[in-house]
Amino acid sequence: EGNGAWGEDCAFDWKNSIGAVKTGTNAGDDDVPALTYKVNTDGTTKDGAATYGEQITRTPNPNLWGGNSQYYDLDYAIGFYEYFLLCESVGASAVPVVNCGYSCQGGAASDPHLLQGRHGKGVADFIQDAKDLIYFAKGSVDSSDPVEAKWARIRTNLGHPAPFKMDYLGIGNEQFGSIYYNDCYEKFLVDFAAEENELVRSVKPIVGNGMFLENCENPESKKFGTAQVAARNYWGDGKIAAVSDYGVHDQHYYVNYTELIENTHLYDSYLREIDDEQQYYEVFVGEYSANDGGRVAGFGSYHQNELITALAEAAMMTGFERNGDVVKLAAYAPMFGSVNDAVNQWKTDMMYYTNTQIVRTANYYVQQLFMHNQGDHILSPAWGNLEVAYADSFEPTFALPADTQAPVVGEHIVDKLHYVASMMEDGTLIFKVVNVSGGSIKFNVNVSGATASGYAEVIELYSKSGDRAVKNTLQNPDEIVPTSFTAGFTGNSMGYEIKPYGLAILRINVKG
Repeated sequence: EGNGAWGEDCAFDWKNSIGAVKTGTNAGDDDVPALTYKVNTDGTTKDGAATYGEQITRTPNPNLWGGNSQYYDLDYAIGFYEYFLLCESVGASAVPVVNCGYSCQGGAASDPHLLQGRHGKGVADFIQDAKDLIYFAKGSVDSSDPVEAKWARIRTNLGHPAPFKMDYLGIGNEQFGSIYYNDCYEKFLVDFAAEENELVRSVKPIVGNGMFLENCENPESKKFGTAQVAARNYWGDGKIAAVSDYGVHDQHYYVNYTELIENTHLYDSYLREIDDEQQYYEVFVGEYSANDGGRVAGFGSYHQNELITALAEAAMMTGFERNGDVVKLAAYAPMFGSVNDAVNQWKTDMMYYTNTQIVRTANYYVQQLFMHNQGDHILSPAWGNLEVAYADSFEPTFALPADTQAPVVGEHIVDKLHYVASMMEDGTLIFKVVNVSGGSIKFNVNVSGATASGYAEVIELYSKSGDRAVKNTLQNPDEIVPTSFTAGFTGNSMGYEIKPYGLAILRINVKG
């Protein structure tokens, strides 16, 4: 339980990341003391102004992913406070993850076990750490709760009197199994439900799940993932009123691009009702990307950020958006990586950098385009206000070219086009469509029950050479970049021809 590659000293501690120290022996007995610099400008040493949370006060510890190597030591130079500042600076709400009290179960660990905690109280320490983080992020110095007021004061002392935005909190990461659910996560649920401070209950917990696509719900085979099984058991025991009360389920999958294309309808058939009650759970796709074909991301260069991987992710994201009632959050991973292979563990990063340059991959542009082109509600062809029409001879499916890196080698019969449509409150219809095939496809977008303005903005992302394996590099960083133009049409039907291996976004102005 102590030192070593998987011991207590490797456990990530958010309080270390802001320079907190122990002030007692009970769970939560922690504070961030002032640090007073010595100033000498005229040969006389004087006390300078008090400051808080400086990096020098943060106790480092080894990171098990580096086998305790110096490169992977956690020096907390960027801690939770800096993370909250980063989120605020880009207009985002923070989604932090706290230690659940159980050691790593991933590829770097061989003996997962319960941890002792900052004060030797086990999971009680980690529950208090989680509540203290909520108070640190969102608390008020004027609160009648002394613990909330203390952590709000600590945030204020660090330089941010106003609260941060935070609506979700991850309880552990990539963790699962009876020890995690019964001995850790569910103890968080019990404690949070009994907490009198409403601030704690204002944050939705995120529960860990298995790490692969097969750990997701599969309604066709009536198969449930690890978190789903735990939630249904907890609900069946009468401990929660609905399965959705168990928390937001964190799903991860780093897979070959063929698997994403084959699973774009994964969430379409997720159970929305149990025993005739609407109580479906929410999903956070916390880590996903199309990688080199292995079951664990990275380490190879096959399909490294090629256009086809970006299009596979775009196709999957149409399913995310189409099922926004279930998929509430999604996060691409990994995000940044050095172009120097010697220090870059991953091969599918969204952006690559040197000391002076950054390469935005096609995968980056897919994320950017989806983020900036979201409507306020989803449209469905079944609702009668949107129809996608093809030529009579059109074959909607095809066999993906064989890929020796895919888990199942051979033919993969998939849809050629993957799309989602949404409407903004100002009357803009946003139609996103992905062509994962090697041929151009003509189709009409028909809008019924509305009057179209007669023009549309079209944004395209595709390979100029028609090569699905093309990618952006330091030498050619703009091989794949979005382009846009305005297209006119008559009536309520817009004809469009999407290019091979392409993503297109049509923004059509309509009136109801």
